[in-house]
Amino acid sequence: MITDKLQNLILSGKAIYNTVTIGGGQKFVLNVKKNRFIIIHNIVYMGASKLNILGNNLEKLNDLETLGNTQLKIFSNKSKNQFMFRDFYDISIVTNDPETLYAVTPKGVTNIDTYLIHETDISFTFSNCGLSASIINANSPVDSPAQPQPNDYGSDGQIGITTPTRQVSTSVLGVVKKQTLIGGSAFIQGGGNTEELQFTFPVDATTDYTQLDNPGSYPMVNIQYVEVKGIPANLSGSF
Repeated sequence: MITDKLQNLILSGKAIYNTVTIGGGQKFVLNVKKNRFIIIHNIVYMGASKLNILGNNLEKLNDLETLGNTQLKIFSNKSKNQFMFRDFYDISIVTNDPETLYAVTPKGVTNIDTYLIHETDISFTFSNCGLSASIINANSPVDSPAQPQPNDYGSDGQIGITTPTRQVSTSVLGVVKKQTLIGGSAFIQGGGNTEELQFTFPVDATTDYTQLDNPGSYPMVNIQYVEVKGIPANLSGSF
């Protein structure tokens, strides 16, 4: 959302409100002009279907296990953010002559208010969320935030704890961990970098966004942002 401070900057000519539609491909770069910075304040994601079924090939619906969710990474030299979206579908029969075509069409919109500040060019990278097949069990350490049941799973030393599970995403080949850096039980250990420990998938041959050949399959996101003159350090007060 646009704050009062940003609105004042726009009305005084020190900032410009802009929109950009990204998608239609695997990657998009938004250029940031010299002596400017950008604040992304709203993201509107529209789902993609990524699948059409010809004939009685209904087993292809199983492909939705690896194509059903979309990952969007938004990053520049100083900032990195990741979003995951559930893609929802309607399945309908388009024609039955000469062969039945089952169309899997996207539905639903996700709207997210953000406050992402970028001083350099911004990358928007799309990929699929693959299978999450590897299950890791690990208790929470004593010094980590944990409560006994029924509020939480508990931690080492507590009575009647239940060992929680962590899904470590594994590639379709079953050999490449899709955790950014660290997998396994590290997700509940203190001192880790949240960016490294979050649930994430790499952009590789098993997750790249390849279904780009029809209007319902390519990714599409509307971005609303404010372009501000100068650098953030030169502006006093809260945005």
